[in-house]
Amino acid sequence: MPETIKKTFKIDLCPKKPNPNVMILGDTTVVVEVSVTAKKKPAPIVLDRLIDKAGMPTALKYQQVIQEEVNKLQAKFLEMIKKRNANGAKKLADETTMSVRNACKALQSAVNVAVEAQIKRDYRDDQNLLEAQVKVGLSISFKVIGIGKDVAVLAVSMGADPTAWLSLAKNIYELSTVIYNEAKDEKAVRKDLLNGIGKYCTEKQRRVIAEEKAAKSNKAKLELALKDVYKTFKPQSEKVEVTRKRYRNKVTAMRQDLEKLSKKTDDLEKAMRAAKNLKDGVKLGAKVMQMKGSVKTTYLSLSTAERFADDMAMLLTEAGVKVDERTFSQRMSSLDGVSDFASLANELRTAAQNIAEMVKELS
Repeated sequence: MPETIKKTFKIDLCPKKPNPNVMILGDTTVVVEVSVTAKKKPAPIVLDRLIDKAGMPTALKYQQVIQEEVNKLQAKFLEMIKKRNANGAKKLADETTMSVRNACKALQSAVNVAVEAQIKRDYRDDQNLLEAQVKVGLSISFKVIGIGKDVAVLAVSMGADPTAWLSLAKNIYELSTVIYNEAKDEKAVRKDLLNGIGKYCTEKQRRVIAEEKAAKSNKAKLELALKDVYKTFKPQSEKVEVTRKRYRNKVTAMRQDLEKLSKKTDDLEKAMRAAKNLKDGVKLGAKVMQMKGSVKTTYLSLSTAERFADDMAMLLTEAGVKVDERTFSQRMSSLDGVSDFASLANELRTAAQNIAEMVKELS
């Protein structure tokens, strides 16, 4: 009965990525799987040799071609954008996307041919391998080439042309929508955390009180009982900690996206300052300043949510078995400062939408 051996190798077909402000390339990594089926199972080292001598060299040739094409495309992008030929740049991106995809697909058959040829060269006297079936499978993650969203502001007009602001304004709105979607269920995730902590602490406290009554004045007995309580409730504490980390991760993602939004808003403000005589520029500038204020307010408010998450971590990782009820209530008081992020994020999104609409009218 024929037997099969398989092995994969991975290669990035464009290891030197272009400037993301100019060109968005995406993941150009491909995973190639080489399998050999023969009457008798070949030694694994056979695949190592086939990949080293045939598979990888073929892939490296494709890598060189694609890298050169991407480098040329980036240079053409900049030239077209300087000439304000956005449509030409888009068309060029679409054409190159198709070329890269075709090259990825062609790589599969090229590796197959090279591996089969290598088998015939290496194993002329081995009837088992001469009759082997070679199969190459390819996993491609590359999707599409796009134009960097901020490049117009940087390269076309040094910020003085309203048409150069449009992509940046749209990007601000898209990012504010991401933040809004992240904020929508913050309250629900926080509620899950509070429910878990409340149940954990209440049940643990009841058990501790019961053990204290049972032990009465016997300190040694009480100490053993409390250690048993700690072991019993440790798994429950760990489950609550998973929920706390989920909340903390959500808050961190919101903060990181707000930092990106702040940078984009600063870029738009700088671009508009170059257009001192632009009609309606003052009105639009006021809207941008208002949004910058909203970004800052939301960003500072997030620190209260981070502090709340940290306080809950301290509560769950206390060294002692008995939870101090006063400590618990003090730490829960940090919840009072946690803002309604869904409302703040909605204000941000509305402000970003207004800016995008005004820029669209101006351009």
